[in-house]
Amino acid sequence: MALIICPECGKSVSDKATVCPECGYPLVEKEYSEENTPQQVELVAVTAPKAKKAVIIVLTVIILIVLAVAAFLGYKTVKEKRDKEAAIAQFKTSFETVTYLMLSGGIEAEDACNLINQVWYNAIYEESDSKTDKYVKSNGHYNDFNTALGLLFEDDTFVAKQFAIKENQESVDAEMKLLKNPPEEYAEEYEAINDLYDEYINMTNLAINPTGSLTSYSSSFHEADTNFLNCYNKVNRYLE
Repeated sequence: MALIICPECGKSVSDKATVCPECGYPLVEKEYSEENTPQQVELVAVTAPKAKKAVIIVLTVIILIVLAVAAFLGYKTVKEKRDKEAAIAQFKTSFETVTYLMLSGGIEAEDACNLINQVWYNAIYEESDSKTDKYVKSNGHYNDFNTALGLLFEDDTFVAKQFAIKENQESVDAEMKLLKNPPEEYAEEYEAINDLYDEYINMTNLAINPTGSLTSYSSSFHEADTNFLNCYNKVNRYLE
């Protein structure tokens, strides 16, 4: 048997006693309480950090997801803005380029159509002028209009002019392809340039491949010439 000290009165007491014989202090209950209380505290200390760690992990994952989404949306917004700016710049450049291409091609075509019309007319009505005489007259006599037009279309200078008009058409077509799907705010400009393109094609085709009678050709030429000028003036307002 061993002796222990009563925590209440300080007397020596047997370790088998349940209460102090001197003061009646409950030795077993106190001992139980002292032994188990630290264990309860220890259990709380073990379980609490695990729950806290799980919460921190979840919050960290959520924050990372939010940051990733924000970064993606920011990148997407910036990219869309840059793409739109690039599309607008491309449209403006092609719009200006194709306008001046059609103007230069239209002027060449107008000049060619005027010469065709004049040769045709002078051959039929036996009129004379310095521009057409080498096609309309042979050995001092007037040629029929088919011969006169044939001589015109065999002339090296006129052949070169027609070739230049065809090349101009190809350049215009290439630029017009770049204008497809224009930015929404440039819908009016796109409609205007398409109208000009239609009249440009009419004019240049009349210079390259004249058909019909003198009357129908003259009418088609003057109509195309007038419409082309009107459409160009409309487009030119957007350039200004």
